[in-house]
Amino acid sequence: MGKRLFALLCVTCLLASTILGCGRAAPEDRTGDFVGTWAIDEVTSGGDEVTGDELDLYKAMGVYLIVGSDHTVLYEMFGVSVTGTFQMVEGNKATVTFSESEAADAGVSARQTLEAKDGKLYLTDESDQMSFAQIDPSDKKTADVSALLGDVDESSLEETLGSLRNDLESSANGTSPVEHAEGLDETIASDRNCTIKALAKGGYQDDPGYLLEIENKGDSRIVVEASGTFAVGDKDVQPVLFAVVEPHARTREVLWFSGEALGGGAELLDDVRGKIVVANEQTGEEIGSYDLEL
Repeated sequence: MGKRLFALLCVTCLLASTILGCGRAAPEDRTGDFVGTWAIDEVTSGGDEVTGDELDLYKAMGVYLIVGSDHTVLYEMFGVSVTGTFQMVEGNKATVTFSESEAADAGVSARQTLEAKDGKLYLTDESDQMSFAQIDPSDKKTADVSALLGDVDESSLEETLGSLRNDLESSANGTSPVEHAEGLDETIASDRNCTIKALAKGGYQDDPGYLLEIENKGDSRIVVEASGTFAVGDKDVQPVLFAVVEPHARTREVLWFSGEALGGGAELLDDVRGKIVVANEQTGEEIGSYDLEL
């Protein structure tokens, strides 16, 4: 009887060990490695490292992660905020789930991977990855593009883009054309995925740009961005373009240049060459790359 009882206890302990990890310590909670305020440090897009002026643009316009001990995440990009939560999956890795509506508006995936490694955080979305370095919360700043995109402070940037858009819309529609804007009808791209046209060009307070009309012909949201620097005459300048377009819909967005960087206004927009990239908003997969020559 005693031997049978001993055997039963051994089997019970073996089962407990298998099911509950009997006799082994619970995995270390690494949540503390994630908590803090983090600023963008390095960027890899589509497997290629982002460097130079393009990386400086990310840093100047403000990209941050704010991670709480309650497993909340705030992802800030260029003044747009996306909220979410994270769940530890193994060791120093976690899965982040962002608000689907906020993620869609920002053009990022709702589920991404977050990893703490070498004193940094790494946020991975398919083939895109951002690394973040921890900073004092008091060092966090809002978008300031003046160092890269000309003498435009953050408080006037929205006014500049809004006013430029209104002027370009007026010229494109022919409703009330203004002196420093003119209507255009130039096709940049036209295929089964999308159509992109330049409808007008002009400037507001010496900051010039184009009004683009983008048609999404597919069944998924697309993100449309300027890729790298553009050649404007004999200068290389980083423009600003970011548009999220719903399936089978059209939108208008401004492709904007800094007059300070150009050394002039709309009169310089006569020999502009660059590339516009279109990607699936959900997967990040590039579905089109188009040469712009205006």
